[in-house]
This record gives sequence, structure tokens and C-alpha cells, in this order.
Amino acid sequence: MSTVDKNVLTRMTGRKPNKLVQLVQDLDDVNKKHLKPTEYLFHVTTKLDGVYALFVWIAGGWATFSRTGEQMKSCGHIERYLEELNIPKTVVVVGEVLLLNPIPEGSPEESFEDLSYATVQETSGSFRRHKRDDSLRLVVHDFLSLEGFIQGVTKSTFGGRINRAIRCGVPMTRDKAPLVRLPEYTCVTLELAKVIAEQVIDDGGEGVIVRDLEATWEAGKRDHRIVRIKEKITKDLLVVGVKEGVGKMAGMAGTLTCKWHDTTIEVAGGDFLERKAWFMDPTLIVGQIVEVEAMKVTPKGVLREPRFKGIRFDKTEADA
Repeated sequence: MSTVDKNVLTRMTGRKPNKLVQLVQDLDDVNKKHLKPTEYLFHVTTKLDGVYALFVWIAGGWATFSRTGEQMKSCGHIERYLEELNIPKTVVVVGEVLLLNPIPEGSPEESFEDLSYATVQETSGSFRRHKRDDSLRLVVHDFLSLEGFIQGVTKSTFGGRINRAIRCGVPMTRDKAPLVRLPEYTCVTLELAKVIAEQVIDDGGEGVIVRDLEATWEAGKRDHRIVRIKEKITKDLLVVGVKEGVGKMAGMAGTLTCKWHDTTIEVAGGDFLERKAWFMDPTLIVGQIVEVEAMKVTPKGVLREPRFKGIRFDKTEADA
């Protein structure tokens, strides 16, 4: 197959591409009534900057898929390694693919101290190319039964699924070199998880992922079962244009074009009524100062994952 197949998992599950996997929610957006008691211990890992991936046994071998069900050709070495580990063929391995940067010249091959990961943009590019890239690595985040994945819901808890992964031989290590591994984790209360997130962010990381050990898995859901605590910033930006959406967003504003320093960025957000109104009459939003929330400002000065939060009617000047 020379091109990706976008229909394999859709045919298998009967679900649309945007309903194949469970989603992550920001802790600030979680309904507080769903949170566990203060003494409850959660599974906490450092948030990585990779690309979501699914590994499914199909037609006599492991196959790699994106979160929207596109079959990828870049991870044949990982697929073979899963087979060497004798991972059960009745399991769907859910994880994150990361791209190792080249080892600095002169570094000993057995040393992991100088290893680092590439940016998510570089990783995504390698992941989606139609050729194998041996520098791609897999960090396993979940271990679903094939039956549960097809049905869209599991009966087993997250803690039980991770314990099964360990019993099946998926190694848990701090080293970045192994092809397939579980991430280092700790089990702490939610308040301590917030402290850990602050420490990770202060050290230059993105935050943490918090999982409920007793939670089941449900495809297409974004709720309290998997949450992230991450750095957030807000900027007040000038809207200079409206760009039409695609697919179900056709006929309305898909993104707002906002001025950011000497360039422009595309900002998603707004409810359907607002998006339709902006597209029909761009003067309603063009020229306005809007509050934009982003994950962070990258070292290159790029706003990461910018989203529209609201119009700043109280401001007449933008931040950039």
C-alpha cells in the first residue's frame, strides 16, 4: 500500500474518525462533581510532546494507525518489536510516538544522557511519511482489549489494563532508547499532581497527565477519566480576518486570523452561532481585540494550540 488507508478502523468499529479514541480534558474544564475525594491517588505521568498512535493486529501482523484511523507506514520496526515481545494479538496498544534526535557526535552509544526528543511537528512529519523511521519510539499509555476497542467501551479499569501491559512484558524504564516502553509514573493525590505539574513546567516541560486508576475507557469521550494539567497563557490579539471551516464547519468561520508580532496565526474557537455570524459578516469580529488562550509560547515565539476565549471589549490595543 503506497498511501495511507483512512477506512480500516472505521470499518472495524463502525465509528467515525473523530470517535475512535478517548480524549484528554484540561483539569480546569472538568466538572468538579466528577472528581474523586482529596485522598484518592491518581496515576500521574509527565506530559510528552509526541504523536498519538494505535497498534492493532490485522491480517497477520501489527499495523500502526493515527488517532483518526489512518494507517501509517513509518513504524514497521515498532510493529516487529511488539511481535518479538509476544504482545497478545487480542490487545490494542495505545500510545505516543516520539522521534529521537540524532545522538551528538562523539557520544558513547550506550549513554542515554544526551538523548532528546524532536518537536511534535518534526515527529508528526516522520510519523506520516510513507517510509520507516527507526528513530521513532513508542511510549505505551493504555492497553485495551480488541473487543473493547471495537465496541467503544471497556469493562476493565485503567489500573488493571496497565498491570496487564507490565505482565505482558512491556518494559517500564527511564531510558529513552527502548523502542517500546511504559512511561515513568507516580501515584499521588490531585493536589500533589498540581505541584508536580508546576515543577515540570518550571523545568521547561509542558505539565502532567492525570489518569483515574478506576476508570474505564470509552471512545470519543473527553471527561475526568484522563485530564491534563499544563501551562496556559493568554494574549489579547487583533483579529484581521476570518477563514471558512471545512467539513461540518463549512459555511461558518473555521478560524480567526489574528496578528501576532510580525506575522499572523489561525485561532480556533467560538460557538456555532458566533462562527456563522462571523462568516456571514466578518466586520462583527475583524478589528476586534480577542482573548486567546494558548498552551505556551515556544522558544521560536510561536503560540502553541491557540484558542479563542472571548472578545475584549474593554481593550483597544493588542498585546502584539
